[in-house]
Amino acid sequence: MSERQYEDRLYEELRHEVLFCGPAFEELLATAVETCLSSSESFQTHLKTIETRQVDDPEERQLLAQLGLWGVRAAVEVSDTATFHYWSEEESFCRPDHPVIFPERYSAPRDQAIVNKIEAFGVALMEEAFACLGEDAAEQAAALAASTNFDESKAALDWLAKRIKAIQNVASGRPAETESDTDDDEEEEAEAQNNEHFYHPVRLSPKLLGKYPDSQLDPTCLGVSLLSSAFFEKAGLRHLHAGVTVSDAQHARIDYMESFDTMLRQAEKYDVEFPDIIRRELLRMKYQNQVIVTENRGFHAVNLVRLPHGGHWAQHDVNYNRLIIFSNDDDTLDQYYERIEKFHAIQAGTEHVLALQVDDGVNFDTLLEEGLLQGLLPEREELDEALATGQVPAECSAIAECYVLPLLWREDSEALASLTDDAYDEGVYFSERLSRDALMEMAVEAVNRYVFWDTDVSGALQKCQTDPAYRQRRVEDLRAVPFYLANILAGEYADDIITGHVNQPHRGMEIGHPAYRLGAAVLSDFSVYLQPLPQSFWATYWPSRVVATEHYQADRDLDTRKFGLRLGATMMLHNLNYVHADGIIMKFLERSTTSLMEEDNHGNGRPEEVVTAAGAGRR
Repeated sequence: MSERQYEDRLYEELRHEVLFCGPAFEELLATAVETCLSSSESFQTHLKTIETRQVDDPEERQLLAQLGLWGVRAAVEVSDTATFHYWSEEESFCRPDHPVIFPERYSAPRDQAIVNKIEAFGVALMEEAFACLGEDAAEQAAALAASTNFDESKAALDWLAKRIKAIQNVASGRPAETESDTDDDEEEEAEAQNNEHFYHPVRLSPKLLGKYPDSQLDPTCLGVSLLSSAFFEKAGLRHLHAGVTVSDAQHARIDYMESFDTMLRQAEKYDVEFPDIIRRELLRMKYQNQVIVTENRGFHAVNLVRLPHGGHWAQHDVNYNRLIIFSNDDDTLDQYYERIEKFHAIQAGTEHVLALQVDDGVNFDTLLEEGLLQGLLPEREELDEALATGQVPAECSAIAECYVLPLLWREDSEALASLTDDAYDEGVYFSERLSRDALMEMAVEAVNRYVFWDTDVSGALQKCQTDPAYRQRRVEDLRAVPFYLANILAGEYADDIITGHVNQPHRGMEIGHPAYRLGAAVLSDFSVYLQPLPQSFWATYWPSRVVATEHYQADRDLDTRKFGLRLGATMMLHNLNYVHADGIIMKFLERSTTSLMEEDNHGNGRPEEVVTAAGAGRR
């Protein structure tokens, strides 16, 4: 069997499998409507409206239908970014199984009736969810819509966040207002809040959630985003629903690990030797961050909304206590919104990846490199002579001021641009804990602990004048301190982002039309628990990378697993993937690849092909 014949056969299998899912979808939808909505009348009303919606350009719909949701998404990503997300590491050209080139390999033709029902369900969900916010929600939504300045908008958004927190508290048996509601929640606290109760799709049901102040269920983060979407929809504002692929906390940890690697390379370049205890401590810190970044904590959903004035968009994330106002100098979100709206009217379900580049102005490995290039790291001979002749001051503070701080604090350095009050006033993210005084305090502690090892400084300096071997070890330890401290500072800054002391947006998000995305996401959750539908169905109707991890276990048959294998392998090459999902996908790929190879060894006519996470479909 030729490669082309094999692909044609696989496509036919995929198409028939998705067609066969129709009755199962209807059963799933009926269960979700019954569970989530007080009455099916709202759903039916919205469905009739959507079914009668006219398409301005039938030819455009036909073209988008041919591409499928994955093909459209891939085409948009290719046109919006400087590099192909689907390029393999070894190749500088587009992969042969890129969704733009062979979109039929990633989804089957869609049934427009199913598309309409997913959207109608999302609209009905938002309509019912708005009532959960209480009697005064309409007044607050109107206030947001009529706001003419930032303070008025923020007041309405703060009310919404406070009301959702109150719903969570009441449903959990706590007072509606608690002290923690006004504090910056750490990543772990937000995670604990979301998982205080076991995860189940009933926590997405507006009907079962109830109307505040008689809230009965604590909503998940997807449920929280549904409440926010309902509020923004009622206010008549432009808004998008988003799945977070790379959170601000995950990005901070990844940045920290990259800074760690850079610092080690710098140390090797300048012939700096770390004491074993410091090296072990650094490796431990990096490992802890690697574990947290890659462990599966589930998916997270947020909202993006355009404020009624000034052209500002905002990221609204109640679970993580984050309200981020974006600059109106960049019209990226306006362009994405208009494109999604246009595509939605033609072919509902289109999603895009939003990657945010934030110049926070704090980069300690860059700062260290600047100092190294300026010759601020003392040479061995210089330190050895100073210690041997008693020229080194007998106080840790003076030693830190002389030998350590110049590498980590320079008033003219752009790497510290956001550590000034002026920068904060201009809207740059600011960490008040990382002032010069704070750096000096950490430098003194590091000198005392890792150069003199908590011994008497005067006695140690006297010993340096008589013991060359002891003096040599102090020289190496003192040269290593700036590198160690740079790593500590990078960790401190990452911690400030994670805990909310520094407010930053999530760096990677899948964004889509609120009604369709919410309808698909809620139905997907119900499917996982109640009526499993294969990956091929979900990938056809919802182009989110959530489907590769939520539904891969439903693909028990080897033929249907071939599709999931291709989808999962493609995801592993994407640099904006859900970071914590990589481990799940990798296990699936390894298990599926082994099964398929065993099947091929029994002679099913499959062309010779090895599919790995590092290069899916490479021949």
